[in-house]
Amino acid sequence: QNTTEDLVLRFMQASLFTPLFRNHSALGTRRQEPWQFKNLDAFRTLLKVRYRLIPYIYSELLKAREQDSVMFSPLAFVWDDEISRQCEDQLLFGQEVMIAPVTKQNSTGRMVWLPEAMTKVELSETDCHMTPMEAGWHWVDIPMDAGIFFLRQGKSIPLAAPANSTVTLDRDHLKLAGQGSYELWTDDGIHQNAAVSIRTMEATT
Repeated sequence: QNTTEDLVLRFMQASLFTPLFRNHSALGTRRQEPWQFKNLDAFRTLLKVRYRLIPYIYSELLKAREQDSVMFSPLAFVWDDEISRQCEDQLLFGQEVMIAPVTKQNSTGRMVWLPEAMTKVELSETDCHMTPMEAGWHWVDIPMDAGIFFLRQGKSIPLAAPANSTVTLDRDHLKLAGQGSYELWTDDGIHQNAAVSIRTMEATT
């Protein structure tokens, strides 16, 4: 089917953490490349947010491969309450992040279930705004031009500066968002059987 600019942006937000970050359309339907739409600033910001998240995404992908685990898991894998067992539109990514994407047309936000107290993270091209939230149901405003996700208590994730490609991404000067330490897994990014390097990053605040 033909889609709208609104939904393309929302689906880009939903896929910020997926290993493959790309969009498809069917033959005979509306083209869906970002430059086909008017709100180029929002598309540009989401692309830059994606690059900021790549060190974390790559690290979690390596962990899943080396430990024979999963990158994404339902809330019920961690929390054994009735709401978490039935929640089908929120996911855990790694051990640190919960995502709750907006997937409906003309929505300015959504209700989000927090099984425990978490920190809402609003990630933009240059900023990382963090808001502590108590456990329970919350209405969360989710603008089109930001990456919104939820960080678990005592957890942190590495963030890079925005880049134009993975080649120019600065992996040597990452910053931690959150509390506590993070175990960063990397390899040479080229060879299939490259040795994995592990280092512990400590939050400075």
